[in-house]
Amino acid sequence: MKQYSKMSRYSSMTVSSALALLLLAGCATTATQESVPVQLHHPGQQKGQVLDQWGVEILSLRSTAAGYFLDLRYRVLDADKAQSLADTKKDAYVLDPLTQIRQDVADTPTAGQLRERGRKLIADRVYSIVFANAAKRITPGMKVTLVVGDLRLDNVEVQ
Repeated sequence: MKQYSKMSRYSSMTVSSALALLLLAGCATTATQESVPVQLHHPGQQKGQVLDQWGVEILSLRSTAAGYFLDLRYRVLDADKAQSLADTKKDAYVLDPLTQIRQDVADTPTAGQLRERGRKLIADRVYSIVFANAAKRITPGMKVTLVVGDLRLDNVEVQ
């Protein structure tokens, strides 16, 4: 019986590792891939302000993995300004404005948080943050609030 529980634990870890690798492989992006920029509808949070203040261009917030995750893609334009987005001490989440429920960064046992962390960001590269959406509360077409540290964007449409 004891051997069975060890076997079950190892197979569970293997499945978790495989899922994390598949998820990360699916999040890979190339320079030739075109992304449609998200539409920011709040007048105080227009795209230009994000570029100037944070040094990033928000490319997309998409539902992925059958709706169980939300994939944020952003291009770094000014690495020094954008570096705070990679600080894992700062909260990152998507907030459903209707229910006020937070969808935090996905955290796996083997890969940890599915976001850039600890490394210096490089200009003209695309980075991602993957948020958990386990109950599939947030669906394409919804407008949500995106928060990464001090950056707060209202009315970001999920694709």
